[in-house]
Amino acid sequence: MSKTIYTIDSRDNTMLEVMKQYFKLSDLQMSKEINNMHDILVEQLEKKGISYSALKSVLVPQKKRHEILLVFDTSQIEDEWYGIACHNAVIRLLDKSESHSFLCGDYISKINASQENANYLLYRNLSEHIDLSKIEYKSSEQLFFIYINNVSDRFIDRLRNGLLNFQGFVGIVDVTLSSVLKIYTSSILTNGFIQYHDLILQPSSEHDDSFNVEDKNELGYDFAANGFKVRCIYADLFGLFLTYKIERLYFNILDTSDQAMAINSITPVFQRLNTSHIIVTPEKLEYLKQNKGDTMKRIGLSDITPEYLAQKIKENINSNYLFCMEFNDVYQIAKFNIILEINSYKIQLGLKYDYANNTLSLITMY
Repeated sequence: MSKTIYTIDSRDNTMLEVMKQYFKLSDLQMSKEINNMHDILVEQLEKKGISYSALKSVLVPQKKRHEILLVFDTSQIEDEWYGIACHNAVIRLLDKSESHSFLCGDYISKINASQENANYLLYRNLSEHIDLSKIEYKSSEQLFFIYINNVSDRFIDRLRNGLLNFQGFVGIVDVTLSSVLKIYTSSILTNGFIQYHDLILQPSSEHDDSFNVEDKNELGYDFAANGFKVRCIYADLFGLFLTYKIERLYFNILDTSDQAMAINSITPVFQRLNTSHIIVTPEKLEYLKQNKGDTMKRIGLSDITPEYLAQKIKENINSNYLFCMEFNDVYQIAKFNIILEINSYKIQLGLKYDYANNTLSLITMY
């Protein structure tokens, strides 16, 4: 029997790290706690009529879909609750056959510089992706972002046309591939909600002893008026397991603890992978060349050796977070996926982790 956890957020959510330190939990105890909490989440979702597996497309990066940033100039929005106004304008354009994760936040400065220099740097960063000449830019904080994942070309067109006459709408930035803007955005946006067809999943801080929560629209957006039904999940569980993590490099030791916690969810060890030995067998590489030759050629890896590919994986293992962590207790195999960007292409790797020997073996590559 196998179990899969699509994502764990201990990068921007410190709950697991605090638990581990405060209660002095061993790695094995931590693994059990993570899995117990995940089991509770799955149970709570089922009570709301939602299968955890159905949420995969909004919890992990999708190779054939876009991630976008909607940009709004709040100085042009009369409503002081501009976040609600912006979201309501977007909600009426949602297609109930689709599913997305939403994050949001002001374009605040976290740059260690004077306010004037920070404003200039943030303006330049954003203006590389979108035309800001039509707004009267005074401060980055006048701009409000809504981040949406799992986006089709058709949805982008619907948003662009539907928001055209919304006062304050600046435009859409495609942030599917890595950029300075995407990395910076990942550090300032907060959890919003998940759209799963005609259901809206949002966090709630209130719960009973069994983690049951009442379905109340705490965000205050126009969900019901647009035909959506709200379903709430206890905020701690939502934050850990239902948060979409925007892809970015690991900045520091705190970021890499997110990686180690993901490993701890499927093994009894808390282990950072930059110390792991990477294994790419000649047979595996030959299989990839034979069966994924076009892909290998496009990304410039058609004439490589197993040692070269292993080194590439080693160099990039801290360039993104882990997802689809799975443990098969029949075969005692722990595996996960990671997406690397090589030559402007997104490459999804499936890796098997042998925690006893601290080795990573390449399973597949897309």
